[in-house]
Amino acid sequence: IEEALKLLREGGLMTILLYRSHKGAQEEVEAVLNLLSQLDQKKFLVHWLSFPNQKNQPAYFLGLEKRTKK
Repeated sequence: IEEALKLLREGGLMTILLYRSHKGAQEEVEAVLNLLSQLDQKKFLVHWLSFPNQKNQPAYFLGLEKRTKK
């Protein structure tokens, strides 16, 4: 993710789909969310879409937008 963010152009969007139902998923989810929560809010906007009416630990859909300089 860190390397992909370096390649993202201003105004660009990157998506991540986090599956939560496999073994080790909780650790992966925590690591990704920890990384994204530390991004500079002046440089990146992180969107987090969940599906609360779905059973069995539905995936999280994340969108990362690299903000344009003003």
